Amino acid sequence: MALDFEYAFKYMFFDQKCWRKLLWGGLAFFFPPLLCGYFLEMVRKVILGEDINLPDWSEWKRYIRIGFKVILISLIYLLPAVVMSAGGIVCSYFLFSSFSPSIFSVIGIIDFLFILMAFLSFLWALVMLPVVLADFAYTQDWKDVVKYKRTLGNITANLQEYLYTVFNSWAIGIVILVVAFPILPWSFFYFLTISAELYGQFYEEWILLGGAFS
Repeated sequence: MALDFEYAFKYMFFDQKCWRKLLWGGLAFFFPPLLCGYFLEMVRKVILGEDINLPDWSEWKRYIRIGFKVILISLIYLLPAVVMSAGGIVCSYFLFSSFSPSIFSVIGIIDFLFILMAFLSFLWALVMLPVVLADFAYTQDWKDVVKYKRTLGNITANLQEYLYTVFNSWAIGIVILVVAFPILPWSFFYFLTISAELYGQFYEEWILLGGAFS
């Protein structure tokens, strides 16, 4: 089983209403809950094999409700990074206001540890969230959001394929956003369609069909 990158790039354009949906997708960039909800709906349709067309924007109210849930889930996973960053900021304040060399060195070490932990926590969240959100898109069950052991199990059981999916998605996103920066809202929406297709393919092929889901 292999990810179909060509289809991920092209599938948006198979929709006869793709340009209209792209227009609305760019406008939704300015209202994150709507865009996040639409993204999760794209992932769900890919997992269920219904990714012939993009979701219709007529269900925008439902997408907003889902989007707020996506944002809350993301905040849950990003909370450790936020807490560590706040600790680093506090230490930095005392670091630059301290006149004692001994205190300066101790606070400096603590500050470094806070910064390191914030970075690792942020990286952990970025790695976990694609599977967590795909889980939630498929089951719509809040319990799956905090099943850390199962999520890590799904990732580690398919580590090579998962890292390949995630890093390629990030690389594609960077290229698209840099090249098409003048039309950022619409280029970002196009990047989301590709990411939704890739994450949905991974979840369907390696977690559901691969037997990792439980």
